[in-house]
Amino acid sequence: MCRRLTDYPSGFELDHKVPLFKDGEDTEANCQVLCNGVNGCHEKETAQDMGFHHKQTIGPDGYPI
Repeated sequence: MCRRLTDYPSGFELDHKVPLFKDGEDTEANCQVLCNGVNGCHEKETAQDMGFHHKQTIGPDGYPI
């Protein structure tokens, strides 16, 4: 989603475009690679799939991480 260059193998996670709990298939065509970590695309996509609004993490200096 963000097209950010990530570390291999810890910088990304596989995500299902149509979540498995919404009857999505566990196939290559239904998978996408998303960055992970704090405020990563995988975290945001999972929150959206579950019907939540992702709240951005704020550091001790008051700026977004």
